[in-house]
Amino acid sequence: MEGKFMKYIVIETKSGKLRGFEKDNVRTWKGIPYALPPIGKLRYKAPKPVEPWQGIKDALEFGNVCFQRGRFPIVYNNINESEDCLYLNITSSTSLVEKKPVVVWIHGGAFLNGAGSLPAYDGEKFVVNGDIVFVSINYRLGPLGFLKLSSFGHGFEDNLGLLDQVAALRWVKENIEFFGGNPENITVMGESAGAISIAYLLATTDINKLFSKAILQSGILEERLTESEAFDITVNLLKKLNINEDNIEKLETIPVENIIQAADEIGKELQEGIDRHIFYPFTNSKLRKEPKKAIEEGMAKGIPILIGTNRDEGWLFTKDKAQAERITESFWKDSAQLAKSQSKFAPVFKYRFDYTVTDHYFASKAVHGLEIPFVFNNLKVFQIESEKNRLLADKIQKLWISFIRYGTPQIEGVKWPEYEASNYLTAIFDNEIKVLSISEPYASSNK
Repeated sequence: MEGKFMKYIVIETKSGKLRGFEKDNVRTWKGIPYALPPIGKLRYKAPKPVEPWQGIKDALEFGNVCFQRGRFPIVYNNINESEDCLYLNITSSTSLVEKKPVVVWIHGGAFLNGAGSLPAYDGEKFVVNGDIVFVSINYRLGPLGFLKLSSFGHGFEDNLGLLDQVAALRWVKENIEFFGGNPENITVMGESAGAISIAYLLATTDINKLFSKAILQSGILEERLTESEAFDITVNLLKKLNINEDNIEKLETIPVENIIQAADEIGKELQEGIDRHIFYPFTNSKLRKEPKKAIEEGMAKGIPILIGTNRDEGWLFTKDKAQAERITESFWKDSAQLAKSQSKFAPVFKYRFDYTVTDHYFASKAVHGLEIPFVFNNLKVFQIESEKNRLLADKIQKLWISFIRYGTPQIEGVKWPEYEASNYLTAIFDNEIKVLSISEPYASSNK
């Protein structure tokens, strides 16, 4: 309901008119459909463009999130889980002075859970502090997004979660100008599975033309599935559902809860571990090259990237020191390799997040995901509000804003030079921000 400090805003996109709201000089549109609902005969098909609508569509509430599974359920209250989940959200300012830089956030969650609407991913501070147009998206997850089904015909596709992301980016490219954004200055930004997704998007030239810069936070590529492994997992799941190539069309009508249950059973049988997943992107005829190789060959030439990891990534997943360090080293190794490869073809800026909060339930080590509240300048969600933490969050977010705007993360008092294979220059985020030449994941930051 329109209140004293809120008014409705209606804009017209290529899909139709959308009603959002304006409050405190920030404009917000939630739950915008960027593709048709992937249900029924569209369940395992590539996303279809949303059909233009008549009249005004309300964009006042978040859309459904994709069905979730896995050991790490999303931290969210009153979620609506549904197959009908292909929605995005846009936040912008009331300023109309210029076309604004755009950032599209691709959430993490091991390709099993998460949503663009999580409170931790509230992009309002990007709008207020940087006049950035902030976009967050949902995409299909788990057995709805990452089965290997194209081999069975019937129009089924593979890597549907990634194809959803591409569809969202196309919608943004075609419509973001109506929200004050510059379609020629779009940055994709993601963490964990979101960063892995971006590596795959970078690896395909007809896709990476949809954006101009990329931010990859704590992505790991070592655990990728081969196409053959993905096929075997899919066949196993189909057997549990009593489906084969002769009755493959049953996949369109079988209750989604049955699919989720079968996926959980397979995970247990294969002893799905903390550093390997059975639902994961894989190379195929559309995603033709494994990201590491594609980027090394210059497939993402001319696209600046900001990339990094956290000092204690692995401690989120295990308290076993040897195992935690092995996982951390994997994150580091992959980010270093991508940074080295891309530095031959575009500016690269590498970081390591070392900062910790003493005696905190989550932040006492620089674990996987801890940089997120600092990047989003949203400390309250993680219960780490303090003046010291706020000052660091202000600086980190300003560096991200600078990169989103100009392709270089520079603010007063912080000089962050480009990473090159010969210099290993890495920004260290700790009690102070400094740049060191480090080639190992645990190289001292003089903490």
